[in-house]
This record gives sequence, C-alpha cells and structure tokens, in this order.
Amino acid sequence: MLELSLEPPEPDEILIEIEPYSNDTEMIRYTITDLAGIKSFILQYKYGTGTDWTDIFNDEPVVGEPSVYSSTYQFRYKHEDTCDTGCGEGSYSLRINSTDILEQGSPWTNTNSIYDITSPVFVFTTTEDDDDRLLEVNDVVTIQWNSDDDDVADIESVKIKYCFWENIISGNNTQSWDRPQVDDGDTTSITILSSLEEGLYYFYPVLTDLA
Repeated sequence: MLELSLEPPEPDEILIEIEPYSNDTEMIRYTITDLAGIKSFILQYKYGTGTDWTDIFNDEPVVGEPSVYSSTYQFRYKHEDTCDTGCGEGSYSLRINSTDILEQGSPWTNTNSIYDITSPVFVFTTTEDDDDRLLEVNDVVTIQWNSDDDDVADIESVKIKYCFWENIISGNNTQSWDRPQVDDGDTTSITILSSLEEGLYYFYPVLTDLA
C-alpha cells in the first residue's frame, strides 16, 4: 500500500544584516531560504519612532524562483530618495519578508542601525586642592562627555593627548597619555604623576564613537 504524508513545507528563513552604527552609507545584506521557491520579497525601512514603513523593494520578483536567494542594497539613511525632510540622525529600522511560489508569505525579519555624524560633545573639568588653582601631583583631571540625543552612538574609546601650552598652535611635541586612566561611563580621569615635567600644559581628549 502506498502511503502519502502531506507535511507542511519548511518555513521561510530570512537573514538580514547591516552595521549597527554608521556615519556613511552601509550595505544591507539579506538571504532568503524557501524550499518551495522564492517568488518575491519586500524590503522596507522607517526612521525613528515613526509608524510608517517606506519601501525599498515592493514585491520585487526573484528571477528563476530559486530556493535560496542572496543580495545586497546600499542604504543611504537620510539621503535615501524616499526619505522625507523628517529623516536625520538616529535609529533606522529595517525589515524584510518574502512570498514563495505557493503564495505563502513569511513573517517579517527585522534589524536596525543608528546613523550618527555628530562628533562627541565633552565637558572638561579638573579636581584639585583649590589652594592655588594649579595642578599638582595627585590632582585629578576629569573629562566628561554628554549628548542631548539618545540615538547618538556611544563612545567607544577615549585617548588623552597633551602638550606644552606654547606648542598648541604648532602642534609640536604633542604626546599621547600613556599613563593609567580610569574610564567610568561617560567620564575619563587621569591623575597627575610626579614623573610629569613641570610646566603649563594643554590637555585634550580624542573621543571615538561607535559610528
């Protein structure tokens, strides 16, 4: 006796990837897998907390209706032709789904990326004994940064550079701080050591964010 087993087809599998932080265009990479054969797909984005999704591809046909399809798209964030004047820096959501040759639609697969072209903002403060307003051995120099935009990428690293005051304009003899520094959230602190030559110094941080 011939027995037939009619099982539902394997569900679609969709992978979508983009860099989580960016200050330029980024490549969206996506792969769709469907054993029945992929007929078409939809790729969309939206900016910020908005509810309206914008099409990048709408019911885009897949030539040959293969079971596996991979492609890319160069995403330009606020410079997308379909992005209205409300787009800017911040979080962009992306999603993709597909339809197979049996007209079965897949669930949406989502990801997101933060677009940030603003340099980090910092506040420079010092802690010393207040007796003469001069830095002395064991005094602490603290650098704090902040931002009014929650979507701006976090700071990835902080490097401290310094030089004698008279070398500010020329940039000569600028050195990187190779002594211990303490990173704590949005602040970095360094302690003035006795090995530092006496003089009038200019300290400044170099902040690098995740974008």
